[in-house]
Amino acid sequence: MPYEHRVMVGIEAESREAAVARAGELFDQGDIWQDSAEVPLLYDDF
Repeated sequence: MPYEHRVMVGIEAESREAAVARAGELFDQGDIWQDSAEVPLLYDDF
């Protein structure tokens, strides 16, 4: 069954590309869902 999992985090970066790269790193490490002051979890929905 296909589904979409949308996660939004707040990342402060010098550019959009840098923010996307940081989000990719956090995802690859399994840390994208770790709500923190540095990277707050803004939205998580299936």
